Amino acid sequence: MNLDIPLTTIVDNSHGLRLVEPDSQARRRSLHLLFEEADRGRFHVRAWGDALAEDGGGAYAGWLELSRMDVHAIVDEVMRTWNVSFLGYQEPGTIGTRRYPFSDHADLTADRLTTALDARTRELARAGHKLFRALFYSGDWALKELGDAVSAALRTGPQLISVHSEDLFVPWPMLYVPPSDIVLGQASATWDPEGFIGCRHLIEHNFRRTGPGWSPAIAVGERVRAGVNVDRNLDVQFPESPTVDPLIKMFEEYCQVIVREDRQRLADDLSADDFADHFVYFGCHGMVARTDHPDRQAYLVLTDREPIYTSDFRYWLELRPLSSRPMVFINACQGGRMSSQFYTTFARIFMQAGANCLIGPQIDIPPAFAAAYASAFVSKVMTPGSRVGDIVQELAKDFLLRQGNPLGLAMLVFRGLDAHFAA
Repeated sequence: MNLDIPLTTIVDNSHGLRLVEPDSQARRRSLHLLFEEADRGRFHVRAWGDALAEDGGGAYAGWLELSRMDVHAIVDEVMRTWNVSFLGYQEPGTIGTRRYPFSDHADLTADRLTTALDARTRELARAGHKLFRALFYSGDWALKELGDAVSAALRTGPQLISVHSEDLFVPWPMLYVPPSDIVLGQASATWDPEGFIGCRHLIEHNFRRTGPGWSPAIAVGERVRAGVNVDRNLDVQFPESPTVDPLIKMFEEYCQVIVREDRQRLADDLSADDFADHFVYFGCHGMVARTDHPDRQAYLVLTDREPIYTSDFRYWLELRPLSSRPMVFINACQGGRMSSQFYTTFARIFMQAGANCLIGPQIDIPPAFAAAYASAFVSKVMTPGSRVGDIVQELAKDFLLRQGNPLGLAMLVFRGLDAHFAA
């Protein structure tokens, strides 16, 4: 006997799914993007997920004709736009006072209605759109079809996006997709805040799986144990925007805090069998190799000013994996030319050692904004059930729309949209 049993499946791929039990598993991603470097330096690009229209024509996949160096050149152009047109903008007529309105303050409410801010943000949108078009339209007809499908999905509504790549690293939240196919090259072109991917969508960069046992929930006891690794010289260098002491006091409100200021202390603790940080925070200078010395390693500097190279972290963590599965936040301030490669290197090392996720800015971050962002992030992530991806997207939107500051879009999450602290 055949019975017709009505079945109804309701799928909600929006980030409204934040009202889930805090110990549940990762949410279903609505859009996956995969970039794999293949023959002749080209990238094979694939896209799948519930956000894409199914027309029965098979999977979306195409070939990006740009090489890794070609893509990184465009990424560098985006970085320069942010660093020069926004952070480096000096208010006319203030040569002697060195007033950089978009670097000196985190809250730009007083400046948000000025022509300068609107024009600068339009430049950021234009650079982000240029990079998006390069990634999804500089290839064969199949890539252009994929690009149209991805554009439509991003315009339809908020998505949970996971980018998978071991080969290509891009400041994904900075990409820009206008509401319609308009040309942003004209000086009079308008920009929409929600055109920035990091403002409207939740997005993460993923590496290959690091083995079984990973969970978005970071198990803690009565209090989160936070390792706060800092460079007190920041407060000497930037006395008008003190960063270190206020952040330590803020962490102490929520956590059991371990302050580290020198390379040896960090080495001793990371190499110890009883290392138990749930949250590893770096508030310090960061250095990355210059283009004329690509063989030099990226490194961090604490108060003792002893370089801590990526090879140091790799050495320490290979000997003692991170059994506490911590959340890592590297909030490196202006210390050189930041790049996506800088945080990618650290993210890969920490995650291979067992870290739950990593958060970090993709460009030079002024101390004033670094402190404001860290304070807002920590206060939110300590709320039971709060997830990293939702917080990063919420802060990007809040800083841009309420405080007139687009720097929240510089924050990228590596494998952590659902990361949270749980009892």
